[in-house]
Amino acid sequence: MHDYEPIIQASAELNELLLNQTPLEQILNGIGGLAVAVIPSCEEAGVTLEEDGKVVARTTTGGRAERVDSYQYDIDEGPCIHASKTGVPVLIEDMAADDRWPRFAFFAHEQGVQSSYSIPMTARGEHFGVLNLYSTANPFGATDETVGSMFAREATNAVRHAAAFIKTHELIDNLQAALESRSIIGAAVGIVMSRDGVSMAEAFEKLAGISQRENAKLRDVASRMTKVYDPGADSDQQGAAR
Repeated sequence: MHDYEPIIQASAELNELLLNQTPLEQILNGIGGLAVAVIPSCEEAGVTLEEDGKVVARTTTGGRAERVDSYQYDIDEGPCIHASKTGVPVLIEDMAADDRWPRFAFFAHEQGVQSSYSIPMTARGEHFGVLNLYSTANPFGATDETVGSMFAREATNAVRHAAAFIKTHELIDNLQAALESRSIIGAAVGIVMSRDGVSMAEAFEKLAGISQRENAKLRDVASRMTKVYDPGADSDQQGAAR
C-alpha cells in the first residue's frame, strides 16, 4: 500500500499557490521543493518549462541539479532532453553504468548523482516541460516511479492552470491596450477634423501620413496630438502637431 497523504498535501499546496495568484517562477520553485519532499529517493529536483520546443523557464532546488540540468541542455542530450522529445519518462538507476548518453552520465556521476528520473509534464496532449529528479544515495525504484508519476500529474495541472491564467491576463491587457489605442486615435482624428475642416477619412489619412513619415506608431502620433493640441495655442504650436 502506498501512502498517498504526501501527494494529497502537495496537491493542496500547489492549489493554494494558484489561488493566491503566485507568479509562475515561484510555482516552479514550489514544484521542485515539493518533489524533494514527497518522492522518497529524490534529493534534488529541476523543473523545466517549455513552449514550442524551447525552454522558457527553468528552476532547480540545488547547485548539483542546476549543474547537471544545465550540462544536458548545453550538449543537447540526456534523459531530460529525451523525455521532452519523446514524452516518455526516463529512469537511470545507476548513472555509472548507464551507456545511453555517455557524456551526460559521466558528468552527472562526477557531480555525485547516482540515479535520475525525468518525467515529461503533459496534459491533454499538450507538453509543458519536464520534471527532473536526482538522487545521490539511493537508486530510484518502483515506489519512486509511482509517487513521482502521481506528483508529476499534479505539478502539470498546476503549471497548465498557471499558464492559462497568464495567457488570459495577457489577452485582457492586449484588449485594454487596443481599446485605449482606439480611443486615443479617435480623439486625434476628431482634433484634426475640427482643426482642418476635413472628413473623418481625410483626418485619419493625415495621421497615417505623419506616422509613415516619422516611422512612428499611429497610436504614438495620436497620443502626441491629443497632448500637444490646444485650441487656444498659437499657430506655431499647432503646426508642430501636424
